[in-house]
Amino acid sequence: AIRAAATLRIPDAVADGVTETADIARRIHGTEAATRALLHYLAGQGVLAATGTDQFELTDVGRLLCSDDAGSQRAVYDLEQGRARAEVFWRLPDSIRTGHAAYPEVYGRTFWEDLAADRELGSTWAAMFAQHAEPLGHDLATLYDWSERHQVADLGGGKGVIMAALLEAHPHLRGTILDLEGMAAMAREFLGERNLIGRTDVRTGSFFDPLPDADVYVLSWILHDWPDDKSVDILANCAGAASH
Repeated sequence: AIRAAATLRIPDAVADGVTETADIARRIHGTEAATRALLHYLAGQGVLAATGTDQFELTDVGRLLCSDDAGSQRAVYDLEQGRARAEVFWRLPDSIRTGHAAYPEVYGRTFWEDLAADRELGSTWAAMFAQHAEPLGHDLATLYDWSERHQVADLGGGKGVIMAALLEAHPHLRGTILDLEGMAAMAREFLGERNLIGRTDVRTGSFFDPLPDADVYVLSWILHDWPDDKSVDILANCAGAASH
């Protein structure tokens, strides 16, 4: 029910002031009876609050499913976007049995290949990753001593949120972002908007390839995507590059 609400953008509708069942149904192109049943169930789960027989308002939990909320989780639960796509979850038992990812079996290419081929999907993923990256970038910029460092490489750095935090907090730093072509294009655009592109070398490639020179290599939300042997390869590649 929560995934359906996120996919249909029901919390966005309520946040926009569309609070009557019939109006919400029209907004989401749903039938009134089915919409009413879903809305009452969401109210029972604490996502919405019923303010009348056919009228609803958002709860604090429901606001987290709004697209423009600072802590939005909508993209995570959208059944039509990225890793939340329903077909992938239906194949999870097969993945458990075989040890192989379900995504290529369903879509004919890996998740990362899909992001590279589908700009809208890539943009959705980049926005979702940026929400996680923003507090990480702040912490990394403030908790680590960068005074003796000069060059930082963010491997799989997405649109560059962590890099922006580091460069803005430490004007002496220069950076390199390494990511797939679609993400690299977004990074160039984002860092250009922040007037940081002159201090950042954005490269297209993989962290399994020879890595750019740097004093520090950042891996954020990377290793959990790979099996142990590939994670070891990534870390060994970083260690080899750092020893130059």
